[in-house]
Amino acid sequence: MNNSGVSTTQRLTEVTAVDYDYVFQHQYPRRVFCRAGSRQRMIARSKQAQDFRGRIVNVASVGGPARTAQLGVYCMSKAAVVHMTPRRRRWSGGATASNVNASMPGYIRTEINEDHWVPMVGES
Repeated sequence: MNNSGVSTTQRLTEVTAVDYDYVFQHQYPRRVFCRAGSRQRMIARSKQAQDFRGRIVNVASVGGPARTAQLGVYCMSKAAVVHMTPRRRRWSGGATASNVNASMPGYIRTEINEDHWVPMVGES
C-alpha cells in the first residue's frame, strides 16, 4: 500500500520551487521506489509459493484528475500517482502476477479548507 502525502496551500501562481520539490519528493519518487521494491519481493515470494498473487494499491486522491484552487501542486502530484498505476488490471512478469490499483479517496469540505474550493478562474 503506497500511502503518503503532503501539500502546500498556495495558488499555482504563488508556488515556489521549494514548495514544488517538497510536495513531489514526498508524493512520487518514494512511491516509485516502494512499488519497485515490493514488486521484487513479490517475485521472490512467488518462487516459494506457486499460488502467490501480489497486490499493490497506490493511494492517490480525487485531486488527481481534478483541481482545487489552492492545492495545484498536490493535485499534479496525485495525478502522477494515478498515471504510475498501470491501466491494465494485471501485471505479469516472471513466475507471478500482481494486481495494481489506485484508490482515489475524496476530500472532506470543512470550514478549515473552504477556501481550497474556490473556482480556479483563469488558472490552468
